[in-house]
Amino acid sequence: MFKCEFSVRFVLPRIRVALARELHSRGYSVSQIARMLDMTPAAVSQYLSGKRGKSIPSEYLPDIHRLADRLVAGEDISDGICELCGKIRERERVSA
Repeated sequence: MFKCEFSVRFVLPRIRVALARELHSRGYSVSQIARMLDMTPAAVSQYLSGKRGKSIPSEYLPDIHRLADRLVAGEDISDGICELCGKIRERERVSA
């Protein structure tokens, strides 16, 4: 499996779950979160309810907080997502 294929299937959903939960804890609505993360409100609802995606390891929550801060500020977080994805992917590879 290619690195990015693994990321799309296993890592990015975890990051999305964590970002959705972080933004929701800050008081943003499902529709606002959906716009920020460029996904449907239904997908956000599934992330928040635990029906879709797994939780991210707690060691990465500071990264999620920083990404959420940047997202709220209207910044592009693509570089931060790639960096976090690489960290998680490396951890998964080591523990596998």
